[in-house]
Amino acid sequence: MHSVMFKAPMMITCEEFESFILEYIEGDLSPRQKMIFEMHLRVCAECRAYLKEYERARALTEAQRNIESTEVPDDLIAAILAARGA
Repeated sequence: MHSVMFKAPMMITCEEFESFILEYIEGDLSPRQKMIFEMHLRVCAECRAYLKEYERARALTEAQRNIESTEVPDDLIAAILAARGA
């Protein structure tokens, strides 16, 4: 874990914030690390926006994984190719 980044004065930089996003989302930060991470969230609008977009991207990726691929029937493929003269 990256506990070195969470030293006094109990603030982290935006760069440090970014490096802990995944651990934050997955609930892997200690209570103290989570408190410091959330303290940064309260004071930094850019990191709040970044976290929101990060979560959105993860959700889209997960949704894409859950979409079943649709098999196209062979006769439909043959009909399309025949109609195109291939």
